[in-house]
Amino acid sequence: MSLYIITGGPGSGKTSLIQSLESKGYRIFPEASRMVISEQQEQPSGTLPWTDLHGFQHLVFERQKRDYHAAKELQDIVFLDRGLPDGLGYMKSGGLLIPQELKEDIVQFPYADTVFLTPPWKEIYKNDSARWEDFEKAQDIFFSLKEVYEDLGYTTATLPFDSIEKRIDFILNCISTGKKGS
Repeated sequence: MSLYIITGGPGSGKTSLIQSLESKGYRIFPEASRMVISEQQEQPSGTLPWTDLHGFQHLVFERQKRDYHAAKELQDIVFLDRGLPDGLGYMKSGGLLIPQELKEDIVQFPYADTVFLTPPWKEIYKNDSARWEDFEKAQDIFFSLKEVYEDLGYTTATLPFDSIEKRIDFILNCISTGKKGS
């Protein structure tokens, strides 16, 4: 059983990639932050990343912890649209101090050694109701995520700017050969 994270800045093709993996029969967990945003937007004074990044990340961490435990129960290869360390990347990008106890908590939830990163891709980037960041901010988030994962000891493999099928081939080749990323 391995839990593989696919992450990257907003609008870089993660969700389409995850959905395509699911259509091929792989187990997946969708992005927790999108679900939390949707739930919080329905609240009169919801906790949203553009008004309370710290409080929002706390809600996302709790959802991701539940997803982590559920994914571990599957005893299979599972792809996750973001992992717990993503919250640290978003906090770093947002200029927030990352509490040491939060880092210590996150290391209690290990994932597969290789984390797959979708790089900023201007040609496919677009905003929606849950994606408020502009492209420059998406780039900043990408680099913060890469740094956080590498600081935590993960190997990062940056996916090519290519079709979903070729990106999937890249991921599956890395997994099957044990090839390390960039």
